[in-house]
Amino acid sequence: MPIVRLASVPGNTFFRLGAPPYLAANVAVPVGIQFPFWPQIADVSSVSAGDLGVAQYLWYLNAVNPALVATGETIFFAREVNIVVPILAVAITNTISVKIATDNAFQARMTVTPTPVGAPVIFNFNDGITAQNFADPGPPFNWQKIYNFTVEMPLAIGATGFNLEFEVKTVNYAQTGGTQFTNTAGLIYDIEIGGFLAAPILPPTLAEVQPPTITNPLA
Repeated sequence: MPIVRLASVPGNTFFRLGAPPYLAANVAVPVGIQFPFWPQIADVSSVSAGDLGVAQYLWYLNAVNPALVATGETIFFAREVNIVVPILAVAITNTISVKIATDNAFQARMTVTPTPVGAPVIFNFNDGITAQNFADPGPPFNWQKIYNFTVEMPLAIGATGFNLEFEVKTVNYAQTGGTQFTNTAGLIYDIEIGGFLAAPILPPTLAEVQPPTITNPLA
């Protein structure tokens, strides 16, 4: 069955440090200073559309800003795509599986809007306390686990695909006396979408929307 994959590979995820909008110049980059025990997401061997390659931890800099280690940071990341299928002669239900991890906590929102017409459906995911001064009482700590969420999105007869917006509020906790090496930060994600019609129906295609225009932004 066809699979569409969105993953945290370089070049397609954008960040903002404050209020919207996202700007074209603000592209997230791979984290250079990583905590050695961060969990990883397994690669996939093939996809019908979207990203191939290992998901990577991203941040707005290649390491935590040294001046903000003691205060913590809250950074927003986003991605938006249009997924197109041949006009549906039968209704289908897409299964959307989200894998995500952050150091330290996150709130995520995914908005899916059928095309050419349809009401948006909003899915919310979260883990951890999104306050920079929170003291994580672990172990286990939030950053030690890949979180998995699965949702379903029906598409009616006549649909030609959907628009998908994905935004994550990522919080790095404050650490008194810490450094870039002890108070690391990053976001990793993998979104796999299935439920599309098999051959001889043409597979789905994907187009990035850059920069993303998030209609229900997190705060």
